[in-house]
Amino acid sequence: VCGTEIDKSLLREIPNGTMEQNENTKIIDLIAQGISQREHGEFKMAEKSFKEAIVIGPVSESPYYQLAHLYNTLGDFDNAIVMYTKAVEMKPDHVDSYFELGWSYSYKHQYELAGKMYKKVICIQPSYDLAYFLLGQTYIKQQHYQQAEEFLLDSIKNMPPGYISKYIPHLYDLLALVYAKKNKQRLADKYSQKATDTRLDYYETDTRDNYRKLNE
Repeated sequence: VCGTEIDKSLLREIPNGTMEQNENTKIIDLIAQGISQREHGEFKMAEKSFKEAIVIGPVSESPYYQLAHLYNTLGDFDNAIVMYTKAVEMKPDHVDSYFELGWSYSYKHQYELAGKMYKKVICIQPSYDLAYFLLGQTYIKQQHYQQAEEFLLDSIKNMPPGYISKYIPHLYDLLALVYAKKNKQRLADKYSQKATDTRLDYYETDTRDNYRKLNE
């Protein structure tokens, strides 16, 4: 898993050099400016800020990552992939770039490549629970149900209490699907019921909490 490589064809030659302190400060300022512009919907200005930061500091991973995140937000997954790849060339253990590469490849329906990125995430940071879940999804898309089962179950083990019911109750739906595909109907029924119970429990808890807040 740890030997998984990024697509080298996406890499371009990047000049070497050491940044002076004032250049580093300028990069930080430009990145902060670009993030603010992105959050306010000023996408062209944000792109300009991140690109300026790259020109000043081409050996820093951060402006590439932020520019890639902007492209992801805009649905420009090809450019996002190029920039995330730049980021991991600058910092090979930049786990968030690998995670977002997986996300971008999934949107392009390139599930094998997406899976490789999520494996890299797990290799660098074994506690990254969502990577197990999304890797399981990529295996479902490829109809590799044995591997899907393995990583979906691993995601359950790694996620904190209450996370699944609050954010991804459909994890249990996916396990039900996997077991149905594997002709294990008893387990399919078990996880299908668990998905239903999880949703009901979450909505009941949410309703009780809202009622309590209204009456405080």
